[in-house]
Amino acid sequence: PEAEGSGHHEGRRQAHAREGHPAHLPRRRRRGVRSRAPSPPTHTPALVVAMAAMDAAMNMVKSAWRSEGPRPSYADIAWGVEESWYKLCLGWMLAWTVVLCAGGGRTDKNSIYRLHFVHGIVGPVLSVMTLFNAASFELTMACTLAYFFIDAINMIINDFIVPVGGYQKPMNRLIEYVHHVIVVGSGVCCLLVGDSACVVDEVGPGFGWDAGPRAFNPFIPLIINEASTPFLIVYRVRRGPIIGPLFAIVFFLLRIVLNTSYFVPLLYNSCNHAVIWWPQAAPFFLIQWVFFFQIIEAVMRPKKKEKKEQE
Repeated sequence: PEAEGSGHHEGRRQAHAREGHPAHLPRRRRRGVRSRAPSPPTHTPALVVAMAAMDAAMNMVKSAWRSEGPRPSYADIAWGVEESWYKLCLGWMLAWTVVLCAGGGRTDKNSIYRLHFVHGIVGPVLSVMTLFNAASFELTMACTLAYFFIDAINMIINDFIVPVGGYQKPMNRLIEYVHHVIVVGSGVCCLLVGDSACVVDEVGPGFGWDAGPRAFNPFIPLIINEASTPFLIVYRVRRGPIIGPLFAIVFFLLRIVLNTSYFVPLLYNSCNHAVIWWPQAAPFFLIQWVFFFQIIEAVMRPKKKEKKEQE
């Protein structure tokens, strides 16, 4: 019987070996290996950064909608301009003139594109630096206002004083004039009032600003909208199946989503309505929607042409 028992166990060990089972391990240990709990998933650094950015964005949006001012009254607004701004503005106007006139000259379409492209990078960078106290308010305001001054002067010269014919359709050109009037008017007014026309409560609006009641100038953060312009210039120079939708997405995120979800409630709740909201902010936000519908039409136009040719 002992021999039969040992032969039986030996046969089982051989059978387990043929089937790939770890026969040399006791049954209890094999069960322990099988019941080992899976290790918890680990988040990659990119995912952690993305989750933190989403959390910060949601806090910004919530704070903008919850903000209760207090909106400054007209009597609380202080009007004036720092003397250093005039020198900075003249310097920036000279710099933008050099950018515009280099190469083919101020009437050349590519030179105009270059002007828009460069400011679409420099302006938003200075805006973010100002929000984080790395650049002065006067420097950033001078940069963007000087750009619009030079561009508007060049438009008037090319259209009325020395007509050379534009690259835009008449309606699009008219909308661009309206946009420049809104931005220049808003910029000059925001320059005059400084940070005395808008105040946020203790919630804090984000963008690197400290929490607590504090005044701010609305023109500075809105310059970030210009970051979509380089994509527009690339789309105009190199039209293709990718850059068109990419520009539309960037424009939509910056000028529609960011403005509507954050800047609209922030400025409405925190800024003087008679000076900031109705004459400046509301027209500015409205014309962004006009631009967006034009972009959608331009992106969809090639598909419409293809359908007509197929028919």
